[in-house]
Amino acid sequence: MSPTYNEVTPIEGWLLERYAKQTCDDPWSIERYSACRLLKESSISCYLWAEDALAYYGVPTGVFDIHIVVDDVKEAADALIERGWHPPPPDFEARYIDIEEATCYLVEPQCKSVGLFDSVVALTAASDWDIKLPDIATQKSWQPQTTARWPFIPPVHQLLDSFIRKWLDTSDAHHFFRGHISCFLGYLYDYVPILKLREFADYLKVEHQQYHFDVIAGVGYTTEPFRIHSKKIRDSILKGEYESCECSVSRDDERFFTAGVEARLLAMLPPANHE
Repeated sequence: MSPTYNEVTPIEGWLLERYAKQTCDDPWSIERYSACRLLKESSISCYLWAEDALAYYGVPTGVFDIHIVVDDVKEAADALIERGWHPPPPDFEARYIDIEEATCYLVEPQCKSVGLFDSVVALTAASDWDIKLPDIATQKSWQPQTTARWPFIPPVHQLLDSFIRKWLDTSDAHHFFRGHISCFLGYLYDYVPILKLREFADYLKVEHQQYHFDVIAGVGYTTEPFRIHSKKIRDSILKGEYESCECSVSRDDERFFTAGVEARLLAMLPPANHE
């Protein structure tokens, strides 16, 4: 029997309400996610990723390419190709050139060309995102209910864990892609209210809890100085050399607490001319 809203924590209660808002008799039948359905039919577990996953949790973002995370990219690509999917035409340009080699792009059977605003499927490996996919039997046995997450949507804490790790570890060579991940982090913390709760850290991996505490403390959490600092803290936690605290940086350090700097810059601007 499903728990009532009075029997759950505020975090669990928000998630149940979110799932209820997104209730769908058969999410596998949604046309945009037909590749997910075909992968399920081929006994391949998958998660929807990037903007589509963010939108599910209430982020008001547009959706572009359909990013899907799988365990074996080649196996998933072969399964879709057997159903008529095919590589995009030679003039296709990936949105993230710096990680193109790690992504397999495919288009639907009926598509003969890919325009600037057309969506393609982008398959990436779960290992690249440090994400564990559900057992395929779980996805195949999913039954519609108002308080259930869609079977191909990752839990929000796993999504956040993955984005934090990816942001910390992506090299300077992929700086454009890393900047995009920082946008994902900003979207989640701006639009998913349960992430503003300190206790949400209990759902995260231990090595990412300090990042969450720092965000709650008000650090400018998508800046490069904070990324470098957070990576050192994360590595120290993994080595057992650091214990989490309310905030890992001094509130007087304007590299991390940028409100004062921003206020001074605004004060230097000339008065607005309203004529």
